[in-house]
Amino acid sequence: PRDPASSKRLAVMYSNLAAPLAALDSSVEAVNAYRDAIAFQHQLLETNPGDATSGINLMQLYAALLRYQIEQKQWSEAKHTMTSYRHAAKTRPEHLIPVVKSIAEIAKALPASKQQELFATNIASLFASAKQHGVAIDPAILEDELFRNFRHDTKIRRMVQQ
Repeated sequence: PRDPASSKRLAVMYSNLAAPLAALDSSVEAVNAYRDAIAFQHQLLETNPGDATSGINLMQLYAALLRYQIEQKQWSEAKHTMTSYRHAAKTRPEHLIPVVKSIAEIAKALPASKQQELFATNIASLFASAKQHGVAIDPAILEDELFRNFRHDTKIRRMVQQ
């Protein structure tokens, strides 16, 4: 059933299933479990859009799936997940800066590479959305160790300093 209690239980169940599957290198099953957890979390938010905890849980699920896909070098899937993650964050201004930090933290594990462009584009877009929503961004954020791979990116710097 699509009632909130069932959606919540199923989101938690699939989330709890995803991590052990990832640890067992059951790649397809782990990704599917993360996606199912995300889908049920979205259902939960549709029935109760003001539920802050569900919004936070959704962001954490996207981060976990993205991190796993990056570890597995599933670049095209990671690109899709990052886009979905960014779109989900844009619906709630309070999530924009935490999601920017999460994406930067995930990217920190990667050496500077072509994939960095994917991260930089999404980070710049999230900063732009934050500005559009009136979220104050301290330019010192780029001095944080999380952003070491992006300190010299002109798109990101421009978005933060505008």
